[in-house]
Amino acid sequence: IPTLGYLTKGIYKDVMKIAQRCGLTVVLTRAGFSLALKSIKPHMLASVLLATLPYGFEVMAHGLSAHKIFGYESYSWSFLQATICSTVSPAIVVPGVLFLQDQGYGLGYGPLSLLLSAVSLEVCFGVWAANFIIGLLFNSTPLAVAIVLGPVQIIGGIIIGILCGIIFHYFVEIIKTEAQRLPSGKYAADHIDSTMDLTFLVFLSLNLLSVFLGYNVK
Repeated sequence: IPTLGYLTKGIYKDVMKIAQRCGLTVVLTRAGFSLALKSIKPHMLASVLLATLPYGFEVMAHGLSAHKIFGYESYSWSFLQATICSTVSPAIVVPGVLFLQDQGYGLGYGPLSLLLSAVSLEVCFGVWAANFIIGLLFNSTPLAVAIVLGPVQIIGGIIIGILCGIIFHYFVEIIKTEAQRLPSGKYAADHIDSTMDLTFLVFLSLNLLSVFLGYNVK
């Protein structure tokens, strides 16, 4: 890339934001579709550790180094940089993992499933850590609220996700019953494929709605 903004010159910032949010939503949606609860349960603790320990060590190393290299006035600014730069990029990790799973490696279990489940958790921790430091720097959020906000958001997201998942499960079951079962008790492959296509379209639309609604409702 020869100059700054060479690939994005002339694109409105609002358009760039929309494209970025849509891309992130699609990536995380694909990751969610590739996970199953039965594959996450055996390594739930390992997923949490994989999402927090490497990120925590990288933030510490980056924050201390940035303070010395760039000469920040306080450690708050260097650690703000660290929390942003140390967060894993789902746009890089998830497509690579899904490609390996498409090749038949670790489909629904093993290290690849562990990595997929840890990516979303690390993003949550990274966003909370960055917002926590921003709140302290600009005094926009009381300290107690800033500390509690992260866990509340994560737990609240899990509860909302479970409720939406239950509702969505029954929605899919209703669509499946539109066709009669075969003598074997199963549905025709064409019906299942069309059901999955419609399910993914509705699921992606709801995710996009949630993301943009979350950015606009303060």
